[in-house]
Amino acid sequence: TELLARLKTEDEIARTILKQMEEEEKKRKKEDESRRQKEEDEAAILAAEMEDVREANPDLPELVLENIRSIFTEMKKEYREHGGRYPSIDFAASLAKDQYKDAERKLKQEKEEEERKLVQNRNAETRAERAARFAAAFDKKRQK
Repeated sequence: TELLARLKTEDEIARTILKQMEEEEKKRKKEDESRRQKEEDEAAILAAEMEDVREANPDLPELVLENIRSIFTEMKKEYREHGGRYPSIDFAASLAKDQYKDAERKLKQEKEEEERKLVQNRNAETRAERAARFAAAFDKKRQK
């Protein structure tokens, strides 16, 4: 009888543990489904907001639009992890446009610097060097 009671108790414990595990699995599945649904909703919202940005700025290059999307995604990740102010697609767009303009400006400055050095080098060349450069250009044209 004692052995039978002990077996019943162990059986009840096993059933209780199994029931808890099943409940935890259901809870985990429900949380996973909720998280997946939330991610789908966020993706749909992002797509709609990106379409609004495209309509408001039809001349933006695709590279800038992708940068907006990545900046906004990173901002939302930061928001989820650390809280704070909810990110704005307009802020992400402004930031991406500024980065694009900075990159264009830097490229332009590098090009101008390159041209300036070329002019300086040409101004610094001697008569003989200049004559040799023109002769080489003339020969090159003649060979074509």
